[in-house]
Parts: sequence; C-alpha cells; structure tokens
Amino acid sequence: MHEPSVSSRELMAENETLRARMAYLLEQAERNHEIMCRHQAFDLQIVGASSFPDLVGTIFSTLPVISDLDIVTLSLIDQNADIYTVMHRLGVDFETLPNLMFCEHAVELGFDMAPERQPRPILGPYAPGQHRAMFPQPPADLRSVALVPLLRNKRLIGSLNLGSTDPGRFTPALGTDFVEHMGSIIAICLENVISNEMLKYIGLTDSLTGAYNRRYMDRRLAEEIARAAPGLPPVMHVHRHRPLQARQRYGRPPGWGRCAARGVHPHQGRIADVRYAVPLWRRGIRRGAD
Repeated sequence: MHEPSVSSRELMAENETLRARMAYLLEQAERNHEIMCRHQAFDLQIVGASSFPDLVGTIFSTLPVISDLDIVTLSLIDQNADIYTVMHRLGVDFETLPNLMFCEHAVELGFDMAPERQPRPILGPYAPGQHRAMFPQPPADLRSVALVPLLRNKRLIGSLNLGSTDPGRFTPALGTDFVEHMGSIIAICLENVISNEMLKYIGLTDSLTGAYNRRYMDRRLAEEIARAAPGLPPVMHVHRHRPLQARQRYGRPPGWGRCAARGVHPHQGRIADVRYAVPLWRRGIRRGAD
C-alpha cells in the first residue's frame, strides 16, 4: 500500500488543525449570536418599561441572568434627593430595591472626573474598602467588578456596577465597548423613565402647596374602588352637605369623627371647599346612603 509522502502528511495535519480552528470559530460565533440575541431582548425590555420600579426591577432581575453575573447594582446621582422624594411619594418601595443607591455628588462614584475627558469604565479586582459603597451586600466570594458610567449628554447621571466571582471576568486589559454600549442604553432608559415619573408627579400635585390635586383623587378613588371587598358592590359616596355642616358645627376633628360615626370614612383629599370624595369600606349600600 502506498504511504503518503511527507508533504502530504503535513498537509493533512494542517488541514486537521484548520478544521479544529474553524469548528472553534463557529462555536464562538454561535455563542456570541446567542449573547447578542439575549441582550437585544433585554434592551427591548428596558426600553418598554413604563415605570421606575419596572425598569430598575428588570435590570436587577434580568441582567445578571443573561450576562452570567453574580451581582448588579445601580448608583444614581440625586442632588437634593429630588428623585428619591418624588419616587417615594409616587409609591415606590425602596426596601424591595436593596441594590439601588443614591449619592449627592458625582465624585462619590469613583470615576476620573477630569474636565477634558469623559469618565470611562473601571474594570479590576474587587477591593472591599474601595467598592463597598457600590456593593453594599456583596456575595461572599466576589472577585472582580466593572463600574460602568451612565452618561447622558456628556453628563454623569450614575453608575452601573457589575460583579462576578470569577477573578478573570473583569480585568483592566479587557475592552469596554460592550459594557459602554449597555451603559448608554440603560442611561437613556433611566433618564426617560425618571422624566416621565417627574411629569406624572407634577400632574398629580398642586405646584404651589404640593398637595395632591383632583386628578390624583380620581386615580386613587379608582384604585380604592377596584380593591373593595369581594362580594360587595364598589360604592363611591360623595357627600356634599353634611360633612360641611358637621365641620362648621363641631370643628374639623369632631366633624370628621362624626362623619366616620355615620359610616362615612373620608379618604385623604378634599375636592373644592364643600365636597368630599369618599370610598365606602365594607359598607352596605343602604348604610352608606343613610
């Protein structure tokens, strides 16, 4: 049987090497395509977020899964606590968002704030003394972190903080194009949803007194009626005269107490001067009409 020549054996070995290399590249291409599809779906998810809790909750629940991360946190710059105050008054429960932090000044985020250049992502090993503020509840074996600046119109609005137990996941030698792109999408979504929530708050309050207005009352009445006790028809009772008479005769605190004694439980929010919007809690129709 004829044996292959030396040059043929070399060509066969080279061919096998190229085949293995091609298989590896195809595997990597398929893996990268899968990662890209997951992140595209994530981008669509956060772009479609309708509220601040929805957006932040999606970031915390979805991003660690699709990126194989052990912890994700957000640090937002909030001078004078405007964002926190508005979100709190709109009903956001910050106790359910332990990985969301607020700071007053940009320098607290640890980026290079030189005026001639924009902040860049910081990748490297986890240092408890340096990164404790970004990871208040870190995993026990956190090894490497990436701090990604959130920029809008060249203005730093916060930081997206990524953590991994793999010491080689985030190193200074790695490129940052991907995390910068992700940070820019998240920054746009955060700015949009915060602006929408601010407009919502402005539309529900009186600009002079800060008290809730008629629009807020209409919305809250619908919510209270919707969660009325099962089996009882939802009843809205608007009493125009007797609460006013009771207030004039007995004063405000006794007047309100007398209304309550009659089976009328006034909800917060007075409409005009003499009309009160009242949801009836677990009261029969006949009793509420008395």
